[in-house]
Amino acid sequence: MLSLLRPQIIRDLRLFERGLKIHYRKISSLTPTKEQGKYLLFHMDSAKTKAEIGKWSQRDLENWERYETFLGGICEFWDKQIDNMPYNYLQNPGVGDKYRFLKNMIPHNLDIFKTTKFITSSVEATLNDWFESEILKATLATDGVIGENLSIDHASTGYVLLHHVMGALEEDKKGQWGYI
Repeated sequence: MLSLLRPQIIRDLRLFERGLKIHYRKISSLTPTKEQGKYLLFHMDSAKTKAEIGKWSQRDLENWERYETFLGGICEFWDKQIDNMPYNYLQNPGVGDKYRFLKNMIPHNLDIFKTTKFITSSVEATLNDWFESEILKATLATDGVIGENLSIDHASTGYVLLHHVMGALEEDKKGQWGYI
């Protein structure tokens, strides 16, 4: 599985020309229930995912787009940190240089306090702030604990969830993981 390899690195190393093939899933997750025929599917097609969420909760559907926009802002901030060089600190930058750097790095729609809370909170607390349906929270919470030996109430699991939506192997496939 692959997600955090930067598109710029793929281009610079001409990996597609050298045979790299990335296989994306059409369905990213399935959360079944005990009731026959009841489940939650996450699709790569956002309209289909929204329809699935709407089957469980109208409030969650209304919050979903805000949630995705919020996470997108954090990821945009992260991408800028990774893809841009900061000022040249060896040339003794002034306060103006540092101010311009920070001004260009932090997206205007990013709430630093909400972002810090998201990253440092448990995935349980974070998802309870955003959503009401247990099935949606359970589906999203798996990204907060997968690969960790932690419970959903552990403080670092908010960051682990965020880690699973970061990255883009190709510019138009933000947050998607691929098989190689």
